[in-house]
Amino acid sequence: MRSITSGLLILGSMLLFVSCGDTPKEPKENETEVEEVPSFEEIIWNVKAIHPDGQTINVKAFDELGNPYDIKAIQNSDQDSFLDVRALVEGKKLPVKMLVSDDLFAPVKAIDQGGSTYTVRAITDEGEEMDVKGIERIGSIVIMRAVSEAGDYYAIKAISPEGKLNDIKGIKINAADREMSLHGLSVHAHIKAMHQSPEEENFKAPKIKRRGPYK
Repeated sequence: MRSITSGLLILGSMLLFVSCGDTPKEPKENETEVEEVPSFEEIIWNVKAIHPDGQTINVKAFDELGNPYDIKAIQNSDQDSFLDVRALVEGKKLPVKMLVSDDLFAPVKAIDQGGSTYTVRAITDEGEEMDVKGIERIGSIVIMRAVSEAGDYYAIKAISPEGKLNDIKGIKINAADREMSLHGLSVHAHIKAMHQSPEEENFKAPKIKRRGPYK
């Protein structure tokens, strides 16, 4: 629970900073020069769905033509408990969000600056595609899973180069269904790679048979 609380504080601070904008700072006399801190070398975590037998399944963002793009978790500091998740599209790192929807499950999309969306799916070596969805909200988190045609659920994980695992989930900072608007789209939750919380350890997804593709 501590990792979720600290993550929400970080996310809230970031949103507050953006909303306030840049404020000019007046120079102060006798201001002590601050020593520059060495920059952190960015660490890229792979994003995979996990089959019950332990095999990993690729997770990609697909454009409307079906072209796949990598999705990664980005670590840009020493802390690894609260990482951004981005789709890498033509040299840009697009935010990945869970959108407001009237469907049974919440769709997960990457969003570019023009408001175009890229659908997030897991794809097996055999070519089976599984939608990645937000399937249930527990407090400030939304459980995210890849959902097969048979109604099976696969956890989504970020995997570091050293083999460390973070859960990928939706995070909310308010109680409303709509978290914010991004490029004209209603966002339900922010997608982050985080340490597992106690609430998730015993979570059992319901067995639901699908009758057609999600919208």
